[in-house]
Amino acid sequence: MDWDWTVSQLLSYSPGAWLTFLLVAASAAYWGRWLGIVIGHLLLAFVILYLDVRYQSAHANKMDLDLDFSVGVAARIVLVNTVLLPVSAVAFYLTSRIHEFAKT
Repeated sequence: MDWDWTVSQLLSYSPGAWLTFLLVAASAAYWGRWLGIVIGHLLLAFVILYLDVRYQSAHANKMDLDLDFSVGVAARIVLVNTVLLPVSAVAFYLTSRIHEFAKT
């Protein structure tokens, strides 16, 4: 695995984007449980797609959305969602602990 590529892809998003990613992943898992995790990560995929298409459109002479771009977006979606899975897991765990504590 090429760690330089991985780190550069993670750092290509702004702190505001990462805050949004974290909030979506955590709140979807917290409020939606299992279904929320799936819906939250699908929503993150669409947000990443939107951000990448917007960036590509702004920085290219023409809409260059070819196969290389599509593979790169898919790789970034998988990478970001994989990094955020522990956030979803912790939020899911906290939800179950809170509900368990509320029952006693």
